[in-house]
Amino acid sequence: MGASGTRYILEALDFHVETSVKAFRQVTPNKNLGFRQLGGVLLGLVIGGGLIAFSFRKMDLGHMFAQWRNVPWTAHCVMLALVLAGLFFRGWRWWFTLPHAKRSELWPAQRSLVVGYALNNVGPRIGEVARVYLLGKRTRRPYAQLASSVLLDRFVFDFMALFVFLGFAVWGARPLLEKMLPGYHNQFGLLAVALSIGLVGALVGVLFPGRVLGLLGHLGLKRVPKLWSIIERLFRQMMDGLSILGSPRKYPALLGLSVLIWASYLANFFYGLHLFGIHGATDQMLLVYTMTLLGMAVPSPGGIGTVHAFGQLALTSVMGIEPELGLLAITYIHGLNYIVLSLLGLIAFVWELMRPNDLERERIKHGSQVEAKNET
Repeated sequence: MGASGTRYILEALDFHVETSVKAFRQVTPNKNLGFRQLGGVLLGLVIGGGLIAFSFRKMDLGHMFAQWRNVPWTAHCVMLALVLAGLFFRGWRWWFTLPHAKRSELWPAQRSLVVGYALNNVGPRIGEVARVYLLGKRTRRPYAQLASSVLLDRFVFDFMALFVFLGFAVWGARPLLEKMLPGYHNQFGLLAVALSIGLVGALVGVLFPGRVLGLLGHLGLKRVPKLWSIIERLFRQMMDGLSILGSPRKYPALLGLSVLIWASYLANFFYGLHLFGIHGATDQMLLVYTMTLLGMAVPSPGGIGTVHAFGQLALTSVMGIEPELGLLAITYIHGLNYIVLSLLGLIAFVWELMRPNDLERERIKHGSQVEAKNET
């Protein structure tokens, strides 16, 4: 790469940083929020590091490494293909939920998603903000609209899938759960109620935005015109991001994409366990998978430590697997996903730098012209 190419990349990177800071200041007037974000990252590192140390404290690392080396390279390729498939289908679904989605926005959505997932490996939930910013900058869609689509993707759809998996697992493993968690019916019922309330609230907001705004207006917010105009604009943008909920004709395609996403995830998890000779009944395997997913809810970078602890606990308590074997399988599955997501995120971010949008081209071109005039 020549000097001009290097300079172009550096100017694009400088523009990314500058606009990111401006966008962050616009949406986060609280100056202490950056310290809170940093505190959350540090807390995640402490939690993840502590759980990693606890999980591996009595393990024979040499024996675990020898078992890992016995995995054939073809199996690594299959696992890689399943990871890529899950990412592609998830990015496709996110793009599909965008209002009036254009074909030209599909790959920018895929790249933004991958960068976001990679940043989640650094700090909890940082990636959700990053993918909103990247896609908004690339497509010039309102950030509030994209943020609500991420909430729909990550919380509504994912919680519904988790609820379905948990339901099948609970139904099939009732005797085991009665021993492990007496009275689990109450907790499961509360989860169902909370999920239902959230979904109904989102549907009401999408189908009747005027009435919801009227309700907010009755709270006295209209007395502050500037604040009310901001609330009204953000609310309509957020409801626009959830507009797919008001389009029943899109439900079959949405369901099909969701099935493909979770089929890829389940195949990745179950095949990873199969590589180390771990098999079991379907209800047990679903219960192990669900318990492992719950580890992602605990704040840690990319699930480091939390996934290992929850997955090992699930395999030993539900299926009676030896702790060392269970930890080896979970570490392999999580490690492969972590490395692939991180590398793809880096590649996607570099791609974004190499292909700036129209606004960036104008800014870089203008800056170069000004610099040339100053030199003359």
